[in-house]
Amino acid sequence: IFACSGTASSTLIIELAGYAGTNTFGVYDANNANNYVQLFDGAANATPLSSTISLEISLFGDVYVGGVDSGINFAGNNFGFYLDSTAAPGTNDGFWYSDTTLNSDGTDHMAAYQGAGTDLISVGGRAYGTWTANEYILAWEDLNCAIGCDRDYTDFVVIVESVENAPEPLTLSLLALGLIGVGAARRRQV
Repeated sequence: IFACSGTASSTLIIELAGYAGTNTFGVYDANNANNYVQLFDGAANATPLSSTISLEISLFGDVYVGGVDSGINFAGNNFGFYLDSTAAPGTNDGFWYSDTTLNSDGTDHMAAYQGAGTDLISVGGRAYGTWTANEYILAWEDLNCAIGCDRDYTDFVVIVESVENAPEPLTLSLLALGLIGVGAARRRQV
């Protein structure tokens, strides 16, 4: 279970799954797992700028995605992550939570790795930077292990960075526009 009273950004690193076109990823309310907000859909891909999204949960539980109010309210500031492969063809699918006790097959579908401030990391072709303690790589298995899964945890991989005491949504929107401008300037230089 994670807690947030600021902003967290999520960047899709890679998705190596037969269900890549239908898998969705997001966050759920730790107090009500049926209350969730999608961050990435099956059309998302691991290319710079198109695969990073910000998430903010206000002190009142209001959930903002990309600086826009989702209309969803979490009962508190505690949340978890999910991977939804229920739209996949066939029967080897499921809705998988970061909390193993909520998974219908009783299997842990997410492996989490936390930075320690000692390694360098580059995501999405961006410059190398220190992998800090407030950054996590979340690696997912999208198949139902009660039926048969490979437990490779490469089906959906995302890096999540938390930023505490983040600005309000309007300021976040302005910040996002500034980052898009920086990205566009980088593309022109290449």
